[in-house]
Amino acid sequence: MQPREKLTELQALEAMLIPSGNNIASMLAAWDAGSEGAFVAKMNAAARSIGLRGTRYADAGGADPATASTASDQYLLTVRALQIPAFRQIVAMPQVTLPVAGVAYNVNAALGHDGITGVKTGSTSEAGGCLAFAAIRTVAKRPVTIIGVVLGIQATAAQPSELDGAISAAENLLGSVGDDLEHVQVVTPGAVLGRVSSAWTSGPAAVAATGVSVTAWPATPVTVTVTPRPLAHGVRQGQPVAQATVTVGSHVSHVTLDASQAVPAPSVSWLLTRL
Repeated sequence: MQPREKLTELQALEAMLIPSGNNIASMLAAWDAGSEGAFVAKMNAAARSIGLRGTRYADAGGADPATASTASDQYLLTVRALQIPAFRQIVAMPQVTLPVAGVAYNVNAALGHDGITGVKTGSTSEAGGCLAFAAIRTVAKRPVTIIGVVLGIQATAAQPSELDGAISAAENLLGSVGDDLEHVQVVTPGAVLGRVSSAWTSGPAAVAATGVSVTAWPATPVTVTVTPRPLAHGVRQGQPVAQATVTVGSHVSHVTLDASQAVPAPSVSWLLTRL
C-alpha cells in the first residue's frame, strides 16, 4: 500500500485473500481490534471456542513460525469459513482490480481446475506448501462440495516450488475420491427411532419428523442417539417427544421425533390405586 491509499473493507479482504497479502492481514487486525496483538488474542479465543485444539496464532498473517495448526483443524476452519457468503465469493475469484495496485491474480493456481472453487494457499520455508481447497463433484447426479487440506509439502528436485507441490497433492487427493462416494438416505421421514414409555398404557412410537441424507464413503460409521423431552401425563399425536442426533462420520444432524399416536392421561382410578 501507499500513504493515504484508501481501501474499502471488501477490497482489503480481497487484497488479503486473493494475492495473499500478509500486510493487509496486519492492517485489518489493527483496524478490528486496535492492534495486531489484541486481534491475535481474539483469534486464539475463537480457535478455542470452535474446538481447534492444535492451533495457536502468533500473528495475523500466519508467517510467524510460532503460528501453528493441524490439517484437521484447518479443515474444520475451512468448513466454517465457507459458510460465510463474502468469504466464499472472494476465494473463488481468479483476479481482482485494486486501487493503485491494479490487477492482482489469485495465488491459488489450482482455481478453476478439477472443479476447484477455492480456498487458500500458504507457503513458507518452515511450513512448506499449504493449501485448503474446495471442489465441486457430482455424486449420484447431485453436486457436492469436497473440502480438504494439505500441509507441509516440501520442495524437491522434481517439484522445486512448495506451493506447486501442495497444489499437486490436492489434485491427487481429489483424484482419489473416484466413484466411491455415495449419496444415501440414513433416516427416512416416519422411521421409528424410539418409543414413549408409559406405565398406564402401551407407549406409541417416536418417529422421525424429517429425513437425513448424506454424501459419504461406504462403511462410514453411523450413530444415532435419542434424547427424550420432559412430557406431561398426556401426549398428543404428532407432539415432539424426543430429539435424535444422527452422526455420519463428522456430519451431525438433529431430527425431531414425534409421537405416532396420542397417549391419554392416566385415569383417576389408576392414580388412586397407586397412591
